[in-house]
Amino acid sequence: MNKPSNEWQQVKHATLDRVRRQLDGAMNPITTAFIASCTVYLAGLIRFSFLTDTGRDYTWLDALQILATAGSGLLLLILSGAVVALGVVSARLETVTSES
Repeated sequence: MNKPSNEWQQVKHATLDRVRRQLDGAMNPITTAFIASCTVYLAGLIRFSFLTDTGRDYTWLDALQILATAGSGLLLLILSGAVVALGVVSARLETVTSES
């Protein structure tokens, strides 16, 4: 089998580099949403676990924070798989790009 030409190697490297840059662009909003949902979830967890007064009634603000905490917990379940998968693909693409 013949050895690949220099032109083919350059095209391959350019294509892999472009795919890696597009993947990084796609990862930014997902990673930002993941970090934001982690922050909201941890804030709610800390507030309701450690800073609650058991003798007072709940207000609308407390109800909204409970809903935000529950929603961010569900979002964490959904986004954690996407963040891990995109991270693994990005690392693999980086390895393949550096080899070529």
